[in-house]
Amino acid sequence: MANEACLSSKQFGRIFQEYVGLNPKSYLRLLRCHAAVLALQNKRPNQTLTEIAWSSGYYDFSHMTSDFLQIHGTTPSEVLATIRQRHSHTILSQAFQPVFSYVMKKLIRMENLI
Repeated sequence: MANEACLSSKQFGRIFQEYVGLNPKSYLRLLRCHAAVLALQNKRPNQTLTEIAWSSGYYDFSHMTSDFLQIHGTTPSEVLATIRQRHSHTILSQAFQPVFSYVMKKLIRMENLI
């Protein structure tokens, strides 16, 4: 991203942090976690959680689980169980309303993204 912006990685990181409220690495973690939640919502019957981790940009399932615990306070398996209990594909804000929305609002200055 820094190369695309014609900036050094350090300068890009400072500007990104100023406007978004997170460093680029933390922001990408949130995006990967969001992609994983969407993939869990659309999970095919024969698809493994490891495959979902890979398709969401994680190196392996344990890294995805670690991010879920830090960001959502729950595991991917628990998220999947919640989705199955509701017998429908819930949208992200419904699945994580109390936790995810709080984290996003706290960590990202949403007004700077618009």
